[in-house]
Formats: sequence, C-alpha cells, structure tokens
Amino acid sequence: MEVAKVRRMIKLHHPLPIRSLSIRSCSIRSFSIRLLPIGSLRTLLPLLVMVLAACQGPQQKLDDANRAYDANDWTKAFHDASAAQNEAQPPLKQHAAFVAGLAAYRQDRFDEAKTRFQFAETSTDKEISGNAKVMLGDLLVRDKQPAAAVTMYEQAAELLTGEASGRARTLAASAREQAKADAAPPAVQVASKDADGSDQSAMPTAKVKKKSSAAKPAPKAGASGKNSGGDANAKDAKSLKDASKSAKRFTIQCGAYVKESDARRRAKDLTDDAKKAGLPAPEVKRVTGRDGKKLWIVSIGKFQSRDDGKKALAKLKVDHAEVLPVTG
Repeated sequence: MEVAKVRRMIKLHHPLPIRSLSIRSCSIRSFSIRLLPIGSLRTLLPLLVMVLAACQGPQQKLDDANRAYDANDWTKAFHDASAAQNEAQPPLKQHAAFVAGLAAYRQDRFDEAKTRFQFAETSTDKEISGNAKVMLGDLLVRDKQPAAAVTMYEQAAELLTGEASGRARTLAASAREQAKADAAPPAVQVASKDADGSDQSAMPTAKVKKKSSAAKPAPKAGASGKNSGGDANAKDAKSLKDASKSAKRFTIQCGAYVKESDARRRAKDLTDDAKKAGLPAPEVKRVTGRDGKKLWIVSIGKFQSRDDGKKALAKLKVDHAEVLPVTG
C-alpha cells in the first residue's frame, strides 16, 4: 500500500511529502524525506537548491556588507546592505537597514542614514532597535536637537543590556546637559588683564572716546609714496594668516560627559583603537558650557582640516565620534 502511494506521487510529479516547511530568518525548521526512487530525488534536488538559495541570498549579502564595512569600503557596504534589505524578511530586513545606515553615516549622507535607522528601529530584535535609536540620537545631537536626542537615548537604554545600555544612558545625560546649556542665556565673560596690567572687559559698557587728530601727527610718506606703517601692518597680517593656516583646528571628538570618570573610561576604551589607527592617545579636557557647568570632552588628535580629520576617523573605526573644531 505504501509502495503504491509513492508510485502514484512519482507519476503525478508530486514533490516529496513535506510535513512542515517553514522559512524564517533563513532557517528551515523541519522536513522529512521518505525513501524515494532516484528519479524522484532528481526532481526534488532543484527545489531544495531554490529554497536554500532564496534563504541564504540576503544573509550572504549582509555578510558581504559587514566585511566591506570593516574594510572601510562604505560604498560597497551600503550597496550590499541595501540589496539584502530589499530581499530579506524581518528581522533580517531591519538588520540590513541598520548596516546600510551606518555606511551612509560614514559617507556623511545623514538624511539617508536617518531613513535607514528609522526603519531599523522598528525591528523586533531589541539589540538592532536599540542601536538604531542610539544612532538616531547621534543624528539629533548633530542637528542641534539635544532635547530630542535625550528621549531617543533613553529609549535605547531600555532596549539594550549591559555596557551598551550604560553607554546609552551616559549619552542621554550628556545630551541633557547640552540641552540645558543651549537653553540658558549666555554667561557674562570674566574680565581679563591686558599685557600692561589693566583690566579689559570682553563686553564693554561704554564707548571709547575718539582721540583728537592733533594728538598724533600723521606719518610722512617716503620717496616712494608708501607708508612704512602700512608695510609693517601688511607683514603682520601675512604672518597671522600663515599661522592660521598651520594651526591645527579640528579634532575627533568621541564624547562629552558630565562625569570625569565616564570620560576617563571612554578614553581608556579607545586607547587601543587609536594606537592601531596610528593616532595619538585619547585626551580628556574640561570645558565650561555657556551655563557655567563643566563638561569633560574626549578627543583624539588635531588636524589642519576637516578632511584630514575624516580620513583619520575612517582609520579609527569607532562609532559615536565625529570631526569637530577644537574647543578651548
């Protein structure tokens, strides 16, 4: 009776009897293959190949995207991750969107990155969703919306666990302080002493009286008609311009913290990464916000241009870091 049933199945070109074939996140839960003649197995083989190819395609593309991202090939990483996102099913689809967002962020395509992270945060995988919210928080800080970033970081902290959750809470605290500083009125600057010892206020309260034109005779022009004082001023201006060009005005900022201990911990965590990238050790510097409150800034290196800083950041391979003007 069983043999007759098998023969009837082969005659009708029916595939093997499958008890349960369920594809989810590229995995086949269970299926059974009964003893079938060679001809039936030959018919079955292309079906299995098609199923496995459809299953493994998006995952393979996502693996390629991860390898490209690790190699700093942001263009290929974005392309492969986008292809995986188009083909995959949730939650792999959101995972691919997150990787595509990271690659876009590295390329300074912040609007594109935001779109990908917003989709990634809908993932049922808490880790993917939480990390996407952290990156959205970073984008909000970049757009000078620290108050909105606080909410995003706090949501991320609820989804993440361990060190990642603690990191999100630290970012939330830093963004909260920045929001308070932005909301506070500008602080009155403290008067400083000039070279001659007199106090010079940064914000004068009265106009300086004009000196009489007779107090100092105008300099005489030489035979050539040029003013020697003007030549000296021109030279001074040129030297200042040259000094400005040689000054290193940008740095890789890796975080701003309310607590010095958090900043020191972040700097320690980045020490090996900086060394591997051929960069100097991270520095921790205290700055004062406009509201008078102290913040601890973690930064790596100093660069003459923003482009030089971005090249160094690409070698550094760390998240939550950006090239900013040197402060203080």
